[in-house]
Amino acid sequence: MNPLRKFFLVLSMLMVSITGVIIYAEAGSPVEIQQLAGLAEVQQTGSPVASDDCNDASFFAAQQAYVDSLSPAGPGPNSPSSEAARRAFAQRIADCYAQIDVNELTIDDGPIIPSVPPLREEQFGPEYVLYGRKWGANPFFGSGTPQLAGGTVYWSYMPNGVTNTTEAGVAANTAISSLPTYQACFLDEIANAFAAWQAVSNIQFVQIADAGTGAPSGSTAGYQGHIRVGAHPFDGAYNVLAHAYFPTAGATIAGDLHFDIAENWQCTPGSGRIDIGLVALHEIGHSIGLMHEPTILAVMNATYNSSLTTLQNDDINGARALYGNVGTAGINIADFLSGPYPSTRVISGLGTSITDVNVTLSGMYHTWPNDMDILLVSPTGQKVMLMSDACSSVDLVNASLTFDDAAAAAIGTGTCVSGTYRPADYEAGETFPSPAPAGPYATTLTSFNGANPNGTWSLYVYDDEAGDGGGLLNWSLSITASSAATNTPTPTNTPTSTHTPTNTPTATSTPTSTPTYTYTPSNTPTYTYTPSNTPTYTYTPSNTPTPTIRRPIHQRRPIRRRRRGSIWWATSTRTGS
Repeated sequence: MNPLRKFFLVLSMLMVSITGVIIYAEAGSPVEIQQLAGLAEVQQTGSPVASDDCNDASFFAAQQAYVDSLSPAGPGPNSPSSEAARRAFAQRIADCYAQIDVNELTIDDGPIIPSVPPLREEQFGPEYVLYGRKWGANPFFGSGTPQLAGGTVYWSYMPNGVTNTTEAGVAANTAISSLPTYQACFLDEIANAFAAWQAVSNIQFVQIADAGTGAPSGSTAGYQGHIRVGAHPFDGAYNVLAHAYFPTAGATIAGDLHFDIAENWQCTPGSGRIDIGLVALHEIGHSIGLMHEPTILAVMNATYNSSLTTLQNDDINGARALYGNVGTAGINIADFLSGPYPSTRVISGLGTSITDVNVTLSGMYHTWPNDMDILLVSPTGQKVMLMSDACSSVDLVNASLTFDDAAAAAIGTGTCVSGTYRPADYEAGETFPSPAPAGPYATTLTSFNGANPNGTWSLYVYDDEAGDGGGLLNWSLSITASSAATNTPTPTNTPTSTHTPTNTPTATSTPTSTPTYTYTPSNTPTYTYTPSNTPTYTYTPSNTPTPTIRRPIHQRRPIRRRRRGSIWWATSTRTGS
């Protein structure tokens, strides 16, 4: 290492110990990543931090030997030499954990705030701690408890070797299946942790295959899925166990969850072992927008507590304050990957020939609506672009947009407000990711006329620019359809000799009545939020000072670029679309 660079690295580490603030260098440029909840950050570089005789040079040598065996230049996972390195490192981890009481450990130093978009004012509640960020509708709330659907959040396991350049100095990702103490039940434990949060609040989690690419902040790489689960070296055994990033549009690292490979991960709690499911449950809380709970017994306490096996009242209250109770699923409009994609509605019992279709998007939120492309596809494959590159950069807040060919005007490119509009596409040649059908796309709803309305309708919402996001609470269809007429043929008169037959009336086809059917899924409930009863005792971990909340140590420097409230912030470079 360059001596001058080494000097500044040592100096920065000294500053960390004094201020609790850490600067990660990315490609030579400083990137601030702040953590809240009144706890100082630690240097997450994977460098040896010998805090005791256990985390000595030989421990870190064993760790490095195993990491090297997983690299593309090494023998690779499951090779005999990699397996030998894994066993040696796992034994060192077990030896370290035999010396400690796991219930005196701190899980992490708080959630990490992605550097873009900008920080917002944090929110503190009497029973849970929120930060002004969430998935889905109203992603950057300024105050209060939004209680708005989070939509579908996709999650995935990062494979070995993926490099996340947001955390400079961190080794390439170690897959969960390559943790030194890995057992197949790890995957069940993590999946169950996602399911636990989904069971108590209006947010859905769906596991998908990972894109297998790196995800530097602000790039379009690695967006598959929203929350990516992986591991890498942190700071040796039993220091920081894991960490997670807050949700926010515009940063691929948002929501991601990383485990320290040097911990004695197991599927059940016990002496000298860390329950990976309990830690996953805690970290997912950060990934959906919760900070540490400083006083009341909760999974979101900073200290590991092996006696906790389920979410506590305080955890549930916090999740519901963000997303509401379980209810009608919304759509999470995130950069390059909305969820669900597509959102569907099943129609049945109508006639077989459409004569009119109208569409209503209810409860729409987006911090740069011009980014959105919205496509409606019928059960028989007709496809209509409802809006593309419409509206402007001005936030949509709880807007209701109805699309009707009979409207007086098309949706425009200025500030959008609730109303009824004709569809419009302002950027020809737009494409949607699979499984959406390829273009070209019609821009009139009459394109559905004559088709059979019965079956599954699909709404594809695609945000094709980095830096912003939002959500949709509900959408509905109003369809008029007729049944096919049954024609009775007109008989042919057959004269005999000079006989003139009596006139036979010509049969007239009379179609059955034309019903007008409005399909609206179950109404999205309006929640009046009343927290569950919370235990009156104060939770103070053994030998751990009662934590206090401090305000963020420092804020990002505002510069003139994009508007967030009354401050202009830098986000991604764009040209207005």
